[in-house]
Amino acid sequence: MFGACARATVETADVVLDLEPDLRSKVDAVAIERLSNDPRLERHSAALRMRVAPLPKEDVVVLAARRAGISRISKGVKISLLGKEIGEGGLGSSYFHFQGSASKDPDSGFIGFTNGMCNLDHAMTRKNVTKLSRDFADGHSCHVHYLPTHQTSDPKENPGDWFDLYGFLQDTFRMFAVNDGCHTWTSYSIAQHWIDVLAKDPDKNYLHVCHSEGTTHVNAALRLIKEHKPELLIRIRIIAFCPAYFMIPEDHIHDEDEALRPQIVAFYKEEDMIASVAGRHVVEKGADHPRVHIVKHKDEHDPHDFWSPDYVKVAKPFFDKFIADGNIY
Repeated sequence: MFGACARATVETADVVLDLEPDLRSKVDAVAIERLSNDPRLERHSAALRMRVAPLPKEDVVVLAARRAGISRISKGVKISLLGKEIGEGGLGSSYFHFQGSASKDPDSGFIGFTNGMCNLDHAMTRKNVTKLSRDFADGHSCHVHYLPTHQTSDPKENPGDWFDLYGFLQDTFRMFAVNDGCHTWTSYSIAQHWIDVLAKDPDKNYLHVCHSEGTTHVNAALRLIKEHKPELLIRIRIIAFCPAYFMIPEDHIHDEDEALRPQIVAFYKEEDMIASVAGRHVVEKGADHPRVHIVKHKDEHDPHDFWSPDYVKVAKPFFDKFIADGNIY
């Protein structure tokens, strides 16, 4: 109900999902090199100064393409995204590369990450990615697609802060809208990144890790790949922690070829009320699905914290397998 309402009432924006990665690379190179001086793109300039790559929104892509001498974006499809009022918030969607102690991607491919709700800034997300790289991924690098929040305070991170109910409701409204079929700048960025890096390295796979609301936007990115680049599904792996949307491989089987499906596993604790309530699809799919793992809550951490020792113990073997051979099962 909430999702349908959001789709019907909020503004949307059209962007081009570029299906020709070579062209995208040329455009991105020009954007990163030159757009920092463009007054129209002040927010992107700030991101560049922070060494955070700007999200390739349509105006950025078109402007960069013109400067590169490219007259039009070819082999692309136009998709609609939720507008800024609901779809963005805070810092806005963005991408950054976390180096990790190993200072490289795994030989088997790439590891990406999308955070959950109420990560107020990149520093908060970087803390989580540091733990992800160190405790799960043997220090390998992570490609981070930051999900912004409408919330302006986090009592859990800073005890004594007030609870931003209005921001929380905006984030929740966005989550329901995306679960109902909408897309956001974050899901668009994830899908475009998969297309780009997998086209550049045809022998490698991509593991995308997501937490809480981040699972909703990764699922939306999978919908885009299934519709527009289904041949990539077989090279995408998903590890979802404390999901707000319980993905299973059967959700993303290509209509014309059942072999084209991603590898997906989910982990959650029954004590985690956020996942149990927000992840409404677990009831439909069944908690006994072989790709949905219920983790026993034994440590002192909040059951919604994916970096707890309980989760590390159960999920680390899946990361080890990806690093070894590019699969998670």
